[in-house]
Amino acid sequence: MEIIRVAGIDPGLRTTGFGVINYDLEKNEVWASNCGLVKTPARFKGVDAILYMIDHMREISKRDCFEDCSKVVVEFPASFYNPKFSGGALTPVAAVSGACMVLFQSDKDNKKVL
Repeated sequence: MEIIRVAGIDPGLRTTGFGVINYDLEKNEVWASNCGLVKTPARFKGVDAILYMIDHMREISKRDCFEDCSKVVVEFPASFYNPKFSGGALTPVAAVSGACMVLFQSDKDNKKVL
């Protein structure tokens, strides 16, 4: 039985979701596992909120369940590229997104970040 595992991260400043998508090639079945959320306490603002989220995602990235993942997919807010949106409001999310790409990438396993 061959199973492909992909780590998925949906970053945010206040809430970041994570999990593993599993695909069984023989059975053509897909399921999620090791899913969770990190929530930044309301008392953290600005840079402190960004650092809180990055610190917690760093710890999560070390979990064994992510070792077997062949790929890492990190969502990035498409609205960041919309000139009608305030870049200042989306920049913290972009910072968390970029940090997650680095944290979940494993050079020793030659993983590719998408």
